[in-house]
Amino acid sequence: FVPMDASAYSVHGACFTGKIQIGWIGQLVGRPKLFVLHLDGKYKLHHLNFILLTLGTHFLRWDAHNQTLSTSFAPLIYLFCKEKETNGTADLLMDAANTVALKYYGQKLDPAAVMSDHSSPFRQAYERVWPDAQFGQCWPHIIRKVREGHDYCSKKWEHFEETIFMLQCIHLAHTDEMKGKLVELAGKLWDSWGKQMDKFWDSNLVHPWDCWSICDFDLPLCTPSNQVQESWHKQILKAKIPGMFKGSTESMIKVALPQL
Repeated sequence: FVPMDASAYSVHGACFTGKIQIGWIGQLVGRPKLFVLHLDGKYKLHHLNFILLTLGTHFLRWDAHNQTLSTSFAPLIYLFCKEKETNGTADLLMDAANTVALKYYGQKLDPAAVMSDHSSPFRQAYERVWPDAQFGQCWPHIIRKVREGHDYCSKKWEHFEETIFMLQCIHLAHTDEMKGKLVELAGKLWDSWGKQMDKFWDSNLVHPWDCWSICDFDLPLCTPSNQVQESWHKQILKAKIPGMFKGSTESMIKVALPQL
């Protein structure tokens, strides 16, 4: 348990960490501006009205069995609360991480970049706690919403597949100049085709949400994605603690959370 006054953040809940996580925080403290932080809430990992939110980082892991290099999520701080994704929950999680870092290592965390989905509370908390870190919006979330054809342009639109290709090109832009040119060209085409992409433009191609291209980040190997955290959440749900969040509150606190 991380001793934080959750009520000061208008939050009903508590933050947790563990010995292994504290060790990971220590490694990150010794690597300022050389890591990325991810924040997300998992609504399927819930108990009564409480859900699980996590703040963590990612690392490269060699899978000797499959002879492949994969990316894995390393959770640092857990928050179990009622308020879901709010300014208070985001502030509490980030302050808890720095509280642990200060207690054991005498320094706060100093990430090079920070990631989340399209969440204003998460982005605003990042800006407050780590104003120098580059903020990134999760590209897989964006392209999935576009491909579903609900939030933005319709799948039946004659320019749908062409637009998907344009968005992929913008995402893969390697320089600011390349990104700017691609956005300019795409914008002119979209305007000539009608208003189908107006909502997407206003949501994802204006400041501060136009941050999902490769060139937006200086840290090597940093990509705008929260997918590694999403995968970690899904793995927990399927394999590690199936059904444990459906038990009593006492069991959830004493059994399920420690097994994370």
